[in-house]
Amino acid sequence: VRLAAVRAEGEDLARISAALEHMRASSGDWAAYAKADGVFHMAVFAASHNPFFLRLGTVVHDVLSATFNAEQAFSNRSLAEMKRVVAEDIAVHALLFEAISQKDPARAEEHIRAIITFARANLSQAVTGS
Repeated sequence: VRLAAVRAEGEDLARISAALEHMRASSGDWAAYAKADGVFHMAVFAASHNPFFLRLGTVVHDVLSATFNAEQAFSNRSLAEMKRVVAEDIAVHALLFEAISQKDPARAEEHIRAIITFARANLSQAVTGS
């Protein structure tokens, strides 16, 4: 994300923004939301303009897909709780996009760490039910 914040250009920002909007639009459909989230992260990797990170992005995309599938399979959350989780997830992704668009690599790193921590906690809760 640091490289994306430094190197992202107009088309990169448009792709990330479109993916974020798709996340918002699909927040009621878990499968569509998971796909939009993956597109968001791949757009961030592409915005780094680094071939290594773009390839790494495909691995991360696969992990994200598995995570979303596990959360859906093991989650015992109410619909209201799922909506809250998705709303929080969208909010932190929006902060990441903002940091990238403002070319602030430190803030971008802070927000991607928040996304990772949030995802890890939600996966743990979904799997353990606690």
